[in-house]
Amino acid sequence: NSQNLPTTRRDNPELRKSEDSLPADEYARKSAAFIPADVRVIAGSFTKYGRVWDLPTIEEYTACDGAQEPGRSYGGACCNAMLKVLYDAANEAADAANEAAATDAIFDDDDESLATNPMDMNRARTFESLVLGVVPTTITWATLLRKMKAEIQEIEYAQAPLVTSTRKFDLNKPFSLVPEGFDPEKNTMRSLLIGCNYNHVAGAELKASHDDVRSMKDYIVNVHGFPETKGLMTVLLDDDKHKHPTHMNIVESLKSIAEQSQPGDVVFIQFSGHGGRVLDSVETTEAETYDEAFAPSDYTTSGLIRDTLVYKILLAPMRYGVTVTMLIDTCDTGMVLDLPYEWATKTDRRDSQPRM
Repeated sequence: NSQNLPTTRRDNPELRKSEDSLPADEYARKSAAFIPADVRVIAGSFTKYGRVWDLPTIEEYTACDGAQEPGRSYGGACCNAMLKVLYDAANEAADAANEAAATDAIFDDDDESLATNPMDMNRARTFESLVLGVVPTTITWATLLRKMKAEIQEIEYAQAPLVTSTRKFDLNKPFSLVPEGFDPEKNTMRSLLIGCNYNHVAGAELKASHDDVRSMKDYIVNVHGFPETKGLMTVLLDDDKHKHPTHMNIVESLKSIAEQSQPGDVVFIQFSGHGGRVLDSVETTEAETYDEAFAPSDYTTSGLIRDTLVYKILLAPMRYGVTVTMLIDTCDTGMVLDLPYEWATKTDRRDSQPRM
């Protein structure tokens, strides 16, 4: 399958007609045949694209032409918005727990309990409020993305968050990187965190992709229990302390995580840096054919990493039963691949029922 990818709607607009004629169960079966793993991608879709044939070719692409980070931002839109929403939800959960504990204390006849209770009810306004097992949050996928949209609009990014998936799932279920049935005794968590600041490329420099990675690393380790063990967590940063996020290193890391992951395992992948859409074919101005891609640290010499390559080396080889969550946070579009199911907040209304 990895060498014979199906045509997508963006390659052939007429494909939508044949897709729409498929029963839901057959569509799901075909989707699972090409991508056996349960994959979910969170990203930001650029809101100001024009005609497809106005896009650059891969040879013409330059990150300097992409949207730059606003001065009020401390990093990528999706990463910052996602973490802020999750932390706020944890604080709200802590407040609710404190209020419930205070109400119970009023009717508690145990003097010793009354004496010590106030010390146990300190509000958790910092990162520690999200430490694994302390404050459970029940924010849903739909609520998470909707609140992310509000945060992104607040910092004036031209993006709208969305989620794409290989499986249709209920967006009103609680958000989590780890499925309920995960068994840490039998299965493994793996992570790949990539951040590019491009300090060596004049005009393409980003301020805080490395900070995005560090913030997300703290979150997945302390909240979801991802191990920092070498071989289970790989961090690629274009600094003096880490292995660089070059084209070769990213590709090899994606291949490795696909080869090692077994049924029941959990994978988290983050990319923070430049990305965009590139014209796939210039043979005709009528074909809406493009690739979404992200830029490794050496993209000026080694080229972009296209979504079709990600399919071939990561998604198609990934085993059935693996749960994969990807956060693609780029300043231009966000690489959301072209997975079978999607829910976008771009045209979402608060009173609507979210459905993939």
